[in-house]
Amino acid sequence: MSRSKSRWALGAICACLMIALMVRFALASTEAKIDASGQWKYVVEDGGATITGYVAEPSGDLVIPSELDGCAVTGIGDSAFRWCEDLTSVTIPDSVASIGNGAFSYCRGLTRVTIPQSVTSMGSNPFAGCPLVLIDVSVDNLVYQMTAGILFDKQRKILVSYFGAWRGVYTIPEGVLHIGDNAFEDCHGLTGVVIPDGVTSIGNYAFVGCDNLTSVTIPDSVTSIGSQAFSMSFELTNVSIPANVTSIGTNPFAGCALTFIDISSDNPAYVSREGVLFDKQGERLISYPTAREGAYAIPEGTLFIADSAFEFCRGLTSVTIPETVTNIGDDAFRKCWGLADVIIPDSVTRIGNWAFSESELGSVIITEGVVSIGDYAFGFCEFANVTIPASVTSIGSNPFDGSPLMYIDVSSGNPTYASIDGVLFDKQRKMLVTYPSAKEGPYSIPEGTLLIGDDAFSGCEGLSSVTIPNSVTSIGDYAFYGCYGLINVDVPNGVTHIGDYAFALCSDLMSTTIPASVTSIGDFAFVNCPNVILHVTKGSAAEQHAKDNNIPFVYIE
Repeated sequence: MSRSKSRWALGAICACLMIALMVRFALASTEAKIDASGQWKYVVEDGGATITGYVAEPSGDLVIPSELDGCAVTGIGDSAFRWCEDLTSVTIPDSVASIGNGAFSYCRGLTRVTIPQSVTSMGSNPFAGCPLVLIDVSVDNLVYQMTAGILFDKQRKILVSYFGAWRGVYTIPEGVLHIGDNAFEDCHGLTGVVIPDGVTSIGNYAFVGCDNLTSVTIPDSVTSIGSQAFSMSFELTNVSIPANVTSIGTNPFAGCALTFIDISSDNPAYVSREGVLFDKQGERLISYPTAREGAYAIPEGTLFIADSAFEFCRGLTSVTIPETVTNIGDDAFRKCWGLADVIIPDSVTRIGNWAFSESELGSVIITEGVVSIGDYAFGFCEFANVTIPASVTSIGSNPFDGSPLMYIDVSSGNPTYASIDGVLFDKQRKMLVTYPSAKEGPYSIPEGTLLIGDDAFSGCEGLSSVTIPNSVTSIGDYAFYGCYGLINVDVPNGVTHIGDYAFALCSDLMSTTIPASVTSIGDFAFVNCPNVILHVTKGSAAEQHAKDNNIPFVYIE
């Protein structure tokens, strides 16, 4: 699986898209632990244990423990059991007070959950993407209740979670005020929804991935529509935004089958300009109808292309960006597969994270004026050459990840970055920022380099070997992710940190030597490296990492 696909499958469906890139289980302010049984990852907060993950993926009928190492289990963390596809039922103990965002999301076999009286706090739909047929909530629970099989708050003002297994049209009960974040997420069987007058808000990602939802009527009572609210509802062909909607989040209609977005002429905050959603002043382009095809010239006077504004516009063949635009948002043209080339005008100062990723651009001209290029901004595009102008002073994690670059050129006048034999470094040559993905063969990192940046070699499938000098102290997150050609890697004595997913998906990696100087190794650093053997020092952090993650290891003599 490509890195792009794996990230999409794990994170971007919740748009959360792009949300950080992968779920981080442990909170920075607390220390992650593994319980005495060797099964549960948890953190201790206010004297109670919050389960943040597991060592061996649970399956079948799960009874969550009420105590870990003498601490009562009081919480289930965000995404703690996400993608546990073999779970069939979950019983939550009476000690638990909180269930985090998406805690059991995308557990594809999960059909039943028992929620005790003690639970008083739930994040956004903890059961999104699960084929639930029953959520059993204690009748004594003071905060939540079931009504006709749907999870609501006790006052039935907030719809928290709709069953993923249900099919057909659903009529939301009268009296409901809020459709919660992710409430209907990934409900493939939902073909229609009747939203009663009285509902005032539609939450973030509320109907994301409802790919059989064909139409929806938003009542006049609605005042806010959350980010990506209907994103990837691929069959949704029409929508009308009423006059009272004064708050719209990140493109609520990305990936819908819209050719025109209609807005009440009385709306004081938003306007439709030839079917394209703008703010009333015409300065921010919010949503371009995904199903529209051909070329588009953004109107003069537009200042901002908002986050995800053109995301999934696969029929967009060309776009003209006027000189008035200063900011291209995160994911703005992501997955615009028909977009072959683009000229970014001098007026643009920022290109957001993932802005043109997976758009199959064959060429791009980054003009003087651009100051900031975000994380993966041109990831998985098709162009082979790029020049970074002198104006660029900020570059995020590998902006060209997965693109077939052979050489990265940097203007000699750039005060922040430099190209060394086509490899992107900071000006002081202390950090290796990006290695061109299409380069093949061995590579020796120059002496004096201190940091291998996040994603620096990500997707470099032709990299056959790498020599890391003693000057390097840190290997970043995803640094060598998906470098299939790597067989052996020796980490030098100066390195103290190896980041999350640093060598993940290096499927041919056979051995890695990790010295005692390494005191921290991130989550999933060697995941999907089926043949790797770690060479470690007895009593070292590397030995512990190998034991915790069931990775074969031998001691360095």
